[in-house]
Amino acid sequence: MLATRHNDKLRLNIAYAYTGRDEISRAASHLVDAVNNKQLVADDIDEALVTQTLELGEAELLVRTSGEVRLSDFMLWQVCLR
Repeated sequence: MLATRHNDKLRLNIAYAYTGRDEISRAASHLVDAVNNKQLVADDIDEALVTQTLELGEAELLVRTSGEVRLSDFMLWQVCLR
């Protein structure tokens, strides 16, 4: 409690009707559209651009309740081990 006594902000992300595979698929579609519309060239696409194209940002911490340790198709790209 002493270490966090000055914290005055909280961010709560709630995900519902969401799958990591679908998010990655939509990001890929957006990138393909950008290449087709000549907003990007295929060589511009890298890990950083894919990360920016995803809807959810990188997670600092992912807590699974009920003792689950698998990702269950949740934030697959964002919480992968690098």
